[in-house]
Amino acid sequence: MIFAALPMNAQFSVAGVRLASGFAYASDDLFDNAPILSCGAGLFVQYGFTKRYQHFAVQGGLFVERCGSRYTMDFPVWESVQKGKYAMQYLSLPVLVNWNKPLYFAGRGKSVNINVGPEFRCGLFGRINEEQTSDITDNPAINYEIKESAFKHLRRLDVGLQSSIGFELNNLTLDFVCYWGFIPLRDTKDVYKYIDTQYGTGDKLMRNETGHTGTNRTFSIALGYKIPFRQALNSAKTANPFKK
Repeated sequence: MIFAALPMNAQFSVAGVRLASGFAYASDDLFDNAPILSCGAGLFVQYGFTKRYQHFAVQGGLFVERCGSRYTMDFPVWESVQKGKYAMQYLSLPVLVNWNKPLYFAGRGKSVNINVGPEFRCGLFGRINEEQTSDITDNPAINYEIKESAFKHLRRLDVGLQSSIGFELNNLTLDFVCYWGFIPLRDTKDVYKYIDTQYGTGDKLMRNETGHTGTNRTFSIALGYKIPFRQALNSAKTANPFKK
């Protein structure tokens, strides 16, 4: 709806690079989760509008980002603890609406940036390490260790919402970026099927109906640089090479 409301007279104006670092985790009601280090890098392009909508732009990009989580789950009946970590590399494509407001009172070249829009992700590769141990039984169903490809167990595709707010100084940008995934990493039914097989459907504590396998969450600080192609082209057009 936002895109439809804007006039479609956008012009290519900016391209740039961005590096980001922060933390990622999975929101989950079934497991206790802890964050892991997140990092990313990529390129972006921006199509600006003119005159009435000069502060708005459409921004797209292509990035490689690291996401994942640490997690634990207690099994009191077996006096065991399940611990694990998964870390995946995603190829992400954000499509954002950008609002840039110059801070004239602070001097030339300073402005505030706000971005919001959908982000589409496809998993490239990743690893999942998981183990469960108990001191009271030698049952291999209770004591085990997994070291496999993450996408053998987790969904590869993800869709979410990205939003950011930041400051720009002479084409250098510093943004606080949040990503909120919508798609659970695993189908809830698959998790319940495993729990029901191992522990029975009567265990309501284990089979929490509000539980799911978590969705990706990322919070990071991003440093970028915008290459002002439009300004360079305008300068080239107005320049006179024969003028002394």
